[in-house]
Amino acid sequence: MQRLYCVISGNVQGVGFRAFVQGKASQLGINGWVRNLSDGTVEIIAEADGALLQNLLMILKSGFIKDAVENVNANWQAAEGNFTSFTIRY
Repeated sequence: MQRLYCVISGNVQGVGFRAFVQGKASQLGINGWVRNLSDGTVEIIAEADGALLQNLLMILKSGFIKDAVENVNANWQAAEGNFTSFTIRY
């Protein structure tokens, strides 16, 4: 188990990006959360097997509306096991 921490920039607020991330993560069996930040970026914490997280990372970079995602700043950490599902935080 690993933890993926991401901050996504671009046109990612007000366009359904959080719901997109939640849907894809849930389909993959990934636990964690996604939320908007006040600076216009989106923050994600996801925990699962490393291969599943790599798949999610690829989806984050290219699987949403064309040109919506400008940058994905990703950091890998040890999983803490605090999550039982993938949710949207407000």
